[in-house]
Amino acid sequence: MKNIKIALAEDDKNCVDEIKHILNQDNKFEICRVYNSYTEIKNNLELTECDILILDLQFSDGNALELIESLKEKNKALKILVHTVFEDVDTIIKALGLGAHGYLTKNTSHELLRHELKSVMLGGAPLTKLVAERLSEIFEQSKSEQNLAPREIEILDLISLGFTYQQIAEELCISPQTVRTHIRNIYEKLNVHSKSEAIMKGYRLGFISKLFKG
Repeated sequence: MKNIKIALAEDDKNCVDEIKHILNQDNKFEICRVYNSYTEIKNNLELTECDILILDLQFSDGNALELIESLKEKNKALKILVHTVFEDVDTIIKALGLGAHGYLTKNTSHELLRHELKSVMLGGAPLTKLVAERLSEIFEQSKSEQNLAPREIEILDLISLGFTYQQIAEELCISPQTVRTHIRNIYEKLNVHSKSEAIMKGYRLGFISKLFKG
């Protein structure tokens, strides 16, 4: 394997120094750039000389999560490995959905971080154990509890697009009362109590694919 050129986006100096120390233990790694702020990353999206970007998400001047898609558009060959303290499901799903190649938390061991960086270059998609477990829980939940019928998925998608009950009825050539019945069944199956909860859970479970693409 050729030397792996790493760009690091991190605003915590101690974390920067630690990652440099970790990578310096293996001569296969070469740090080619360090970004200390959201603004620096936003103004330098191409990173054409780098193989992997180790990306923290939260900076004092912005959230880098929203930059993942732009980074991929500017340089399709760039591998993006999220390295963060965030462990919530929404952030994990959105980061991977936008094009991140892996998601590691900052308590990842030194040896494992080096291993996972090499894995990314070979086409792997590393996840820390906790992240993998949370995604697995969502998948298992979707299989065992949330079995929406095709018509229910169709209606949920229209709800996410802002359609009213009347508009849904006209679009699908059914009565408003039938729409209400379907929506009541959707709420029961997803164990939610509002449109916003249904839309968010529908996105998490893969029934809605365009929630963050507007």
